[in-house]
Amino acid sequence: MENHEQVRFVQTNPRIPSSLGTLNVIFGAILLLYALGSVAWTIGAPIVTAHIFGQTEAARLREKTERKASLADLKKRETAETSVAKKAELKQEIAALETAINLEFGDDEDEREQNDLRLTVPYWVDTILGLLLSVLMIVSGAWLMSLRERGRTLALWVAGIKLVWLIVNFGYALTVTIPLSVEIMSADIVRQEAKARQPMGTVMGQRPVEFAKWTAVSAAAVLVATSLVSAIYPAITVWLLNKKTVKAAFEVARPREKSRASFPGAPDTT
Repeated sequence: MENHEQVRFVQTNPRIPSSLGTLNVIFGAILLLYALGSVAWTIGAPIVTAHIFGQTEAARLREKTERKASLADLKKRETAETSVAKKAELKQEIAALETAINLEFGDDEDEREQNDLRLTVPYWVDTILGLLLSVLMIVSGAWLMSLRERGRTLALWVAGIKLVWLIVNFGYALTVTIPLSVEIMSADIVRQEAKARQPMGTVMGQRPVEFAKWTAVSAAAVLVATSLVSAIYPAITVWLLNKKTVKAAFEVARPREKSRASFPGAPDTT
């Protein structure tokens, strides 16, 4: 009886869950579209890249074949040439063409890097989790607008999971993703310098390896800012849905929800 009297005289605020429900539906739809677009791009981009890479490799193979044919022709002419001066000139042309072929076509291996599982697995976990949570946000939003207790419960779970995942993802990015990306970038620069047999130029006045480290610091700063911004809405959701006036609104609406469950045809007066 005491609890019943307390609930009866507590001020209710149904506008907060209604507003949060609308925002959940809007944000959930936007995040769902973004996640679907990200999946489509992740799946489609390698196909497009492979097609372009195949065309490029075919063009390089044709050019390599043509240059080797030219080289063979020059060597035949050099063998048949009787003039010393002309022979020396042909030798120079042969040497220049061999150097060009070695520089441009000496390494025919596929240089496309294999994706590191330490980067791809967290990405797919984040993407799949984002898809699932976006759908649940829309569902919880619809229930919140109807002042259903299950909507409040689901919205709190979604917000809590988002906050926990933000913390986990933040720590993983700082300790694994960013350092690993810098390592891959630096190794690629060193490989390109070795292939070109000379140091690469500067980027913004810095050596490429130093620039990669500077990029890592910038990425960490962006990560901090993005994580803080991303945590705002889930944190506000948890705070608002735990307010006494909001809980009371669901308590008041609960008997009507039970009534509608018992009599499906009963009109909704909320």
